Amino acid sequence: MSRGATAPRSPDLATHAAEQTPPTSDAPSPAPPAGRRAEDSGNQLGLQLQGAPEEASCRLFGRSTFDGIHLIGDVPTGTLARVNAEPGIATPPSALRASAPRVGWRVAVPNLLTLARLLLAGGLITLLSLWRYPKLDEQFAPPTGPMIWACLLFSLGALTDLLDGLLARRWGVISRFGRIMDPFADKLLVVGAFAMMAGPAFDVQLSSGKALQVSGVMPWMALVILSRELLVTTIRAVLEARGIDFSATLSGKAKMAVQCTCIISVFLILAFASPMPLMPARKFIDAMVWTSVIVTALSIVPYAIRAAQASASSL
Repeated sequence: MSRGATAPRSPDLATHAAEQTPPTSDAPSPAPPAGRRAEDSGNQLGLQLQGAPEEASCRLFGRSTFDGIHLIGDVPTGTLARVNAEPGIATPPSALRASAPRVGWRVAVPNLLTLARLLLAGGLITLLSLWRYPKLDEQFAPPTGPMIWACLLFSLGALTDLLDGLLARRWGVISRFGRIMDPFADKLLVVGAFAMMAGPAFDVQLSSGKALQVSGVMPWMALVILSRELLVTTIRAVLEARGIDFSATLSGKAKMAVQCTCIISVFLILAFASPMPLMPARKFIDAMVWTSVIVTALSIVPYAIRAAQASASSL
């Protein structure tokens, strides 16, 4: 037999080869089973898991790395073969492991700090609800103990806000719990403190019969601060639902710093000094509170401009 000749095949072998050869067709391949495709915050991710579904494992925390959003999770080697913004575009497992670091406990730390801030805010509100500033008479003594406790609770709460933000940015971790509860804990801590300082616990009667809000925070001031937070939160929710970034600006961070400084300063002054009219402590308290209210009101302007520009560009 020559080298170029082809040996005839037996009918059994030909039949077996035909059975083993998959038929060619232009029809599209069947869609992957349900459960192998995940949808994350409106961005579809094509997930092609190798092996049986019960044997494959993939843990995703937060949101995807695609379209500028972080993917946080634990992708075991060999279980995830395809992840992309468009199903069907393969991503090498090595690239997956590089873009999705193992985080584990790192996701929990910022969330635990947020929970701690919630507890501290609740403790501060409870303390100021059960306590009342003493009368300003000849037997007056500064309420050092309660004010020190209030200052300590608020300072620790503000510290957790700083730490969880730094850690979340440093580690690149974003969780659904954090996105919801972190701003809520911030508002509860700051707005709650101003609301309590504007309440009856700090309202005392002078010997002349006039009322004095020793904290310097009037009810309308607390309302201005609350209104600002509600307005900015509403604008952010509307724009981010349309896919427009509306993260905090420098004015928002400066506002937070001024508010925290004001609250801590007022607690410390009331802990050691008399807030009587014309006293240095009284003038300092009033100056700090008025500065905080003015900065809070002015911080709305950059957000309003950004919102107007974003709305105009989307028309």
